[in-house]
Amino acid sequence: MNGCASEAKSGVRTYSLLDPGSNRSFCSMNLVNQPGVEGTRSRVHLATLNKGGDVPSMEVPVEVSGASGRRKILLPKAYALEAFPVLTDSIAISNDVSKWEHLRGISVPRAGKLQVDLLIGQDVPQAVVPVEMRCGQDGEPFAVRTSLGWTINGPLSSGGSDDNAVSNLIHAVPGSGTSLETQVDQFWRLDTGQLDAGQAHLSVEDK
Repeated sequence: MNGCASEAKSGVRTYSLLDPGSNRSFCSMNLVNQPGVEGTRSRVHLATLNKGGDVPSMEVPVEVSGASGRRKILLPKAYALEAFPVLTDSIAISNDVSKWEHLRGISVPRAGKLQVDLLIGQDVPQAVVPVEMRCGQDGEPFAVRTSLGWTINGPLSSGGSDDNAVSNLIHAVPGSGTSLETQVDQFWRLDTGQLDAGQAHLSVEDK
């Protein structure tokens, strides 16, 4: 899903990505490093399309509104990541709207620097509920209006090279140490002799 302009509680105007493929919400350290923003250091286990692992993060509450500012939505817990992905190709611009008849009249606000700093996942369903949709023919982009404004979905003229593939599927398990799924797998392999006892890595709590 493509980005829309939004404003965080700290007053930062940036682009956000509504991502139904993520079970949590994430932000860049750019949002955290603002005056008056406080967070709690933590670790989170991220499982993406082809890899997974524990990464340091900071838990912060984020209040976000659309470009109009009419509706404010609180994200009780967003995970700020040092290595926040570069999602510039997911930002829709006016050219992505103007050439399609079914998208004309939709305003695409600008947020200054073309940079996504906030990824809103399914843990905040009120931010991704569709209010209105505009669809074209098969293969054409479509637009969805949520309480935060319009988002453009599908192939974008600003999307860069066709050789670049991006997947934002993220499953996050908050907390430190090895994920429960990994621990269960290790216990099973240890019990069946597929893993030596010296190879098993348990969490601090299990030790």
